[in-house]
Amino acid sequence: MHNIKAREKFKHFSIVNLNNRKKYVWRGMLLAIREEIWKHRNRVIFKQRKVYPDGIFGLAQVIDWVWMKHKIPSVKFSYSDFVLSPFSCLKSL
Repeated sequence: MHNIKAREKFKHFSIVNLNNRKKYVWRGMLLAIREEIWKHRNRVIFKQRKVYPDGIFGLAQVIDWVWMKHKIPSVKFSYSDFVLSPFSCLKSL
């Protein structure tokens, strides 16, 4: 039942006119952000760390780019290109 809720939530963050590979990458980006928010939340609650929104998003970008490079051989853009223009990079897939 939990997986069904997650799938339904992904539908709310869809971008129109993406092929299956681009949808796969977009969902990976959303999962990376969600995961980093969760980890950061736990560090704040359990280790009394400060909140750094830029850090959360920056770590999510690194994780997502590494994941894409590993999973999708056609990824040819650099990390800096991905950070500066993620949607352009997504369109290039």
